[in-house]
Amino acid sequence: MLLLCFNGIESIKEKIGIVPMIKLGNMEFKDVNTTINVSSQPRIGIGFFKNCEIYIDNLENNYKIKK
Repeated sequence: MLLLCFNGIESIKEKIGIVPMIKLGNMEFKDVNTTINVSSQPRIGIGFFKNCEIYIDNLENNYKIKK
């Protein structure tokens, strides 16, 4: 699927698809919805973590994800 995004005077073409599997450490996520455009890597939204608890420690530059 192709999505057109309009940012002011700039239009960006994004491809929308499903990545079969993404691994973060020892956790696996299957069938992940993602968008890809020419200026970035695959992006995932917060919905990716809907069944997880996320702890972000900005002071120590660390994060933990619990599924």
